[in-house]
Amino acid sequence: MTPLLTQLSWSNHLLIMSGCKSNMEREFYMRLCIKEGYSKRELERQINSGYYERYMLSKEKLLPEPIKGLKE
Repeated sequence: MTPLLTQLSWSNHLLIMSGCKSNMEREFYMRLCIKEGYSKRELERQINSGYYERYMLSKEKLLPEPIKGLKE
């Protein structure tokens, strides 16, 4: 994770460290911030809107229950 830290502005780094609950969430926002070139304001908007949680939920695709009595 150290190379990620050197690519963030000090204000973005502080925002991520104070606004995230887990190390996975911190790394997510660090990578997103570097990839998208977020300003402090845009990063703050993403954190406050719960972008990490929404992203993680969208990755979990729930499969429907199998139909009883139906043979494959």
